[in-house]
Formats: sequence, C-alpha cells, structure tokens
Amino acid sequence: MITMQNVRKKYKDFELELSLEIPEGRITGFVGKNGAGKSTLAKILSVLYNDYEGSIRINGIEMRQIDKDQLRKKISILFQDFTKYELSLGENIGISDIDNLSNCDKQKRIIESIGLNMDLELTQQLGNWFENGKNLSGGQWIKVGIGRVLFKDAELIILDEPNAALDAISEINIFKAIKQIAKNRICIVITHRVSNVPFYADKVMVIDEGKVVGFETHDYLLKNCHIYNELYTADLKIANRE
Repeated sequence: MITMQNVRKKYKDFELELSLEIPEGRITGFVGKNGAGKSTLAKILSVLYNDYEGSIRINGIEMRQIDKDQLRKKISILFQDFTKYELSLGENIGISDIDNLSNCDKQKRIIESIGLNMDLELTQQLGNWFENGKNLSGGQWIKVGIGRVLFKDAELIILDEPNAALDAISEINIFKAIKQIAKNRICIVITHRVSNVPFYADKVMVIDEGKVVGFETHDYLLKNCHIYNELYTADLKIANRE
C-alpha cells in the first residue's frame, strides 16, 4: 500500500496537494482534465520528482529512506512518450529487466496475453536501422510498451495512457492481462478515456487543479462527483461518435 500524507509540490501554474491511500491488488484509475496533476503525481511516485513536501510511505516505509536504485527496481512504468528501441521484439520487451533479458518463454507468454501480432518472431528487428527491420503501428508499439512493463516483476506498476491508439478488442485483452498482473501489486492507470474506466478500475482518483476531488468507485463518483460525471459523459459522447 502507498500512503500519502500532506504531499505538496509546486508545478507550473498550480500546486499539487493531496493525502490518500493506494491499495495493492487492485487497479486504481487516475483521471482529470489536462494539466490537473495526474502525470506529476505519477512522476513523484516513480522517483522522478523528489522536491515535494509531506510523507509518502510504501508498505509503511518512508519513500525517502529507501535506496533510490533499489526502489526503481521495484517500479515498472509506461509513459506516453516511451522509447521505441531499434532492437528486436524480444529485446524491446525484455529490456525492462536486463537480468532476465534472455527469458524467451516469458516474453512469448506476455506477447500472447496482450494480443500482439503472433506472426512476429522475438528476433524480428524493429525500426528502420536494419535491412530486415519492421515498422509497427502506433497501437502495436503501445502493446510492446505494455509488454515491457509487464515483463518486469515490479511491485508498483504505473501506466500513463496505455489505451491510446488501441481498438476496443485490444484494449479488453490488455486490461485482462493487467488485472492478472495487478493481483499482488499496486497498479495505477492514468487515462483520459474515462468511459472505459468502469471496465477495469476498482477505484478511481479524480484530480482537479492539483487537488483530489474524488476517490471512490465509478458508480459512486458518477452520482456524487460532478467533475467525474462531466468527464465521463463527455468521453462517452466522443466514444459513441467513433
């Protein structure tokens, strides 16, 4: 469990300020308008920002007291601008855990679980550098990125917009795989596609201008949090037009 007490960080035009608990074994969704502070919070939790006030405890241990290198080994994160390496498919997935890079069986299981094109061999070179290199679509690259996150045996998983550029069937397969992985881990999903949140998130944190304005189930927030209702309704209209 992650416990955050009076955490504050100034960022651009607003100040992030919150206290909450994020449980393990469940998927916690982070939603909010653009610039609300979702990604800033994710970067604090992933030890990319250290200039914050307040206390963050991971399973009762103050985060600042944990060796940063050891802590990062326990975290697996996918940002929207993740690196697309000019390496083989297997290396692109296994690079999140160098010590187990040669575990081809695990790479194959992950590829199958996330629904990546099974015609691709683990040895297939990706990108333009190599004569036999293959370019992937945006959706396929996101699956590779998610596979990279799942390959690492991390205790904290953070996914920033993992469903961008995915079709509905791919998204369902992805979150089925994530739900299995999340059973014994802390899992956070940051998304703007609020209409899909009830299909995978056990609880949802709604953040607005750096403040938590709701942290409950989808059904509860839909009735009791006007910002969440507004985001959900607007996204549902967009999804129906698509």
